[in-house]
Amino acid sequence: MPIQIKKKVNQQNLIEQLFLSEQWNNADIIGVTISSPMELDTDVIIKRAQSDGKKVVIPRTLPKRQMEFVELTDKTEFEVKFHIDEPVNGTVIVKHNINLMLVPGVAFSENGYRIGFGGGYYDRYLADFENDTISLCLDEQRIPTEIINQYIDPFDIKIKQVLMSQGGRND
Repeated sequence: MPIQIKKKVNQQNLIEQLFLSEQWNNADIIGVTISSPMELDTDVIIKRAQSDGKKVVIPRTLPKRQMEFVELTDKTEFEVKFHIDEPVNGTVIVKHNINLMLVPGVAFSENGYRIGFGGGYYDRYLADFENDTISLCLDEQRIPTEIINQYIDPFDIKIKQVLMSQGGRND
C-alpha cells in the first residue's frame, strides 16, 4: 500500500476511535491544534466537533512559553507563528472549562508519554489540567516505551490516553 494511502487509512482509523470514545462524546469543549502538513489532519475533527455542537478551542502562544486556548469561530483571524496558524483574536476559554484536550506530538508511547515539538508549551499548560487528554498516534509516530523513557524529563506530562492506529492498544 502506498505510504500516502496508508497514512490516510491510519488517520481515519484514529479519528473513528476518537469519535467513538466516551471522552469525545461527553465533551462540550474540545482543545485541538490547527494541524501542519506533517501532523495528523485535524480539520475533520474540528468540523465534526462543530457539527456536533461542541465548542472548539485552539492554542495561542504567549511569552515565557505559556499558552491559552481561544474559541474557534468563523470570525477567527490567524497569523503564522512557529509554522502553524495561530489565532490573533477570539474569546479565551478558562482551562478548567475545556473537557477534552487533544495533545499533539512528534512521537508517542503506549504508556502515555510523548515527545513534543521542543517548546514545552503543552507540558506547562497540562501541568495543572485535570480533565481528559488524548493523543492520536500514527504508526510512524509510535515509539517503544523503553526507548521513550530515556527521553522523559521530570516536567513531562503523561497523556491519559493514547489512541494507536492499525489496531494498536489503548493504554
